Amino acid sequence: MVMVTVATSGIGLAFAKELEKQNKPAVLVARNAAKLKAVSDKLTNQHGVLTRYIAADLSTRDGVNNV
Repeated sequence: MVMVTVATSGIGLAFAKELEKQNKPAVLVARNAAKLKAVSDKLTNQHGVLTRYIAADLSTRDGVNNV
């Protein structure tokens, strides 16, 4: 399983999509839980690969500890 940070936009989202195309499960991390759930659901539904997500702000100590 691979962890992808900033998974709701930009390079993080593109990387998550590529992993899913390769049938590699991923843990998606970003600050916005609603966006994360939407991305996770879409990737899982399109490719049938398990994704999990963690809403956390990795610029804070609490965010890092949550991951």
